[in-house]
Amino acid sequence: MPCGIRGSFRHSLEIAYSFTWALVVPVVHECLVAKYRIADSIGCHEALGCSVLKVKVEYLGSIKNMIDGGSEEEIETRENASLVDLLIVLSHRHGEAFKRVVCETAGMELKPRCVITINGRLLNELNGTKSKLEHGDRVVLMPIVSGG
Repeated sequence: MPCGIRGSFRHSLEIAYSFTWALVVPVVHECLVAKYRIADSIGCHEALGCSVLKVKVEYLGSIKNMIDGGSEEEIETRENASLVDLLIVLSHRHGEAFKRVVCETAGMELKPRCVITINGRLLNELNGTKSKLEHGDRVVLMPIVSGG
């Protein structure tokens, strides 16, 4: 009789385990997908086995004053990244204050008082914020200064 109870208990555990596993696997999958999306947006690409694009970003004026760590940094983002992708990475790295100064509240469009150049060329000479970045590009963010 004890073997029958153990067998029945074991069978119940196997059913519970299979049922639990069937519920857990999709949740784990969604967590991994979310982790990939977050990592992709904040530049954790090498750990995920993605190709990495490195660009130099220089900050001028009031933007430079709000960035911890100096006026220039090298940023890693995914290959085929656009300027919008870089702005997302920078927003994650430097927080809401950065995003409020550089981007419009409705999305990742630039505020009119912020100028960005890629390799010395203004965005209106390129494809705007959809401009694709290449390895080694130099991106400069600067506010427009006015007054007298």
